[in-house]
Amino acid sequence: MSSRYTGTRTLGNPPIAAWHRAAVFLVAACIQHLPLAPIAALSSAGVAVQGAVTAAPTAGLPAETVSVPITLTLDPGVHASTLGMTLSVDALNGAPTLRRPVSFLPGAALPAPDVLKVQSNDTVRIEWNTPWNPPLTGTVLLGLLEVRLAATAPGQAYDVEVGNLGATTDGVIVLPLAGVTGRIARCSVRFSGHVTDALTSGAIADAVACLQGGSTCVHTDGSGFYSGLCDSGQSSAGTTVCANALGYRQSCQGPWTASGSNITVDFQLLPAGAATPTPTPSPPIAACVGDCDGDGRVDITELLRGVNIGLGVLPPAACPAFDYSADCGPSPPESVACLIRAVNNALTACPPTTDAGDTLVQRLSK
Repeated sequence: MSSRYTGTRTLGNPPIAAWHRAAVFLVAACIQHLPLAPIAALSSAGVAVQGAVTAAPTAGLPAETVSVPITLTLDPGVHASTLGMTLSVDALNGAPTLRRPVSFLPGAALPAPDVLKVQSNDTVRIEWNTPWNPPLTGTVLLGLLEVRLAATAPGQAYDVEVGNLGATTDGVIVLPLAGVTGRIARCSVRFSGHVTDALTSGAIADAVACLQGGSTCVHTDGSGFYSGLCDSGQSSAGTTVCANALGYRQSCQGPWTASGSNITVDFQLLPAGAATPTPTPSPPIAACVGDCDGDGRVDITELLRGVNIGLGVLPPAACPAFDYSADCGPSPPESVACLIRAVNNALTACPPTTDAGDTLVQRLSK
């Protein structure tokens, strides 16, 4: 009697469950050697991102090397074990292309990347394929992208794009991240300085320094210093810089016209409720004709200087103390009157005012 095979297995094959386990391990092994999944594919699939890699906005003068911080920020409870990204610099608005290749300096808290390859003057690929131990959490500085700006055409800009981005939580499970573009502004003038309280001289933290009009602003740090305030479109009339802080009056300085420079502009802000200080007038200082050095007396050296001024040997600026009133000056006949007053001051003392009556020497000379 013939028989018909009705089973679902082939003699000599392992059970289906074993095949299934083997296939899973094989796929997992392959995943570890594949490029990390790009975020574009994840986004198109509707996968919610759980963090971001951000290129921070920066500014630099022509022919200057700027450092662009590249930062990983993860959502609470999320960690990363591996990460890969491509950083590219795109010229905007006709800005010249980079003539020198970019470079990447890994963060001091991280191991060296497994892959660090400069692909062109404006592109670099970085990968950490060996899992970090412990994994990264929170906000971490991945490193600095070094970009050498062209020496011409200030006012143009570049975008630093974070692309081909992917990460995993354990070397296998994909961690979806977003890439955030940062802009490099090319300055014609860059401002920095210190903001303090005009009454106490104490530093003002979190004050705001802005180009006039408020189009570009930066905040002071905990010690009251600000930096990197970039004017990328300076007019021929110059640029005015203003500073303000909560509870203080705004103060402005300028215009500044130096091009291609770093300019320091410090501010002393008055509290909003404080009265504007009125300078206390100094008491009038009695003029003492012939007292060139202002020490309250006239000596022979100063008298000789007055004689030389009268003769035209020295300019009047050699001793302005010989020119104090309408009837006493460096030119004849006023120079004679000045010398008479100076001699009298040398013999007696400097008078309290220059309007005193004739002294003995003056009366004898009449």
